[in-house]
This record gives sequence, C-alpha cells and structure tokens, in this order.
Amino acid sequence: MESPASHSSVPMKWHKALTWVLLFLSALYFIWNGVLLLLDAAFDLSGMTDLFQAGPSAGRLLFLVFGLIYLGLALLSVHTRFQLAQFAPNGPTLLGTLLLTGSIATLVFSAAFSKLAEGTIHFSLKALCILAVGIVLFILNRIYYNKRADLFCEDEE
Repeated sequence: MESPASHSSVPMKWHKALTWVLLFLSALYFIWNGVLLLLDAAFDLSGMTDLFQAGPSAGRLLFLVFGLIYLGLALLSVHTRFQLAQFAPNGPTLLGTLLLTGSIATLVFSAAFSKLAEGTIHFSLKALCILAVGIVLFILNRIYYNKRADLFCEDEE
C-alpha cells in the first residue's frame, strides 16, 4: 500500500525525521526522566528529598507524580509517531499536544521543585528555554502540517 506522501507535491523530509527518529528519541528521553524520578521517589537516590522545606515525603510525592507524567508522555510520543506514520487525521494534533504538554510539564515541575525546596516559586532557565522551544516547535509544526492537511484526512473508500 502506498503512503499518501508518495503523491505529495510538498517535501516530507521533516515528517520522515519525526516519525523515524525524533519521536522515538523523545520517548526515550521521557522514559529516562520518568524512571529516574520514580527511582528517586522510591529510594531517594539523589538525596534531594531531604532538601525540601516541606519534608522528604513532599519531595517523594513530587517525584512520583512527575515520574508517572513523564512515562505517560513517553507513551504519547510513541502513539503520536504511529498516528503520524499512518497519516491519521489526529496525528498533527497529537504532535502539538505532545509538544505543549511536555513543555508545560517541565515548567510546572521546575516551579513545584523550587516551591518545595526553597519556599518560593521561580522557574529555572532550562525550563523556560524548554517552554520557548516547545512553543516555537508547536507553531512551526502547525504551519508545516497545515500545508499538508490533505494528506491527513479520512479515506472515503
């Protein structure tokens, strides 16, 4: 069965990079972070939970919740990859959801971590950069996939 991309008049290199490499790397990144946070929640490997003013249990809960969120984002990365590869109508929407949700989760984790550790909310430069990159990628991917919207429609067969 031929893919819709084979009949496309617009280049699809970014789509191929997303579906064959970038979304799998994204899933690995989220799995790595999720597992590290879950291990820290269970075994306090980094010793950071003792630094929290709210107590070690608050830090462990934070790590547990965001570890699960990151594992969920890993699943969303893989699901998004397969939806895009199959040219499913919801593929581009899932990609936008993944980009924004991952960026916002990192920002919220940064704020919650600083609140529990220092008693005040501030955002790390890393979290703000990740949010900015996520928003830029969201916009660029929206433009990219809007130009290719005819490839992501339901078959009427």
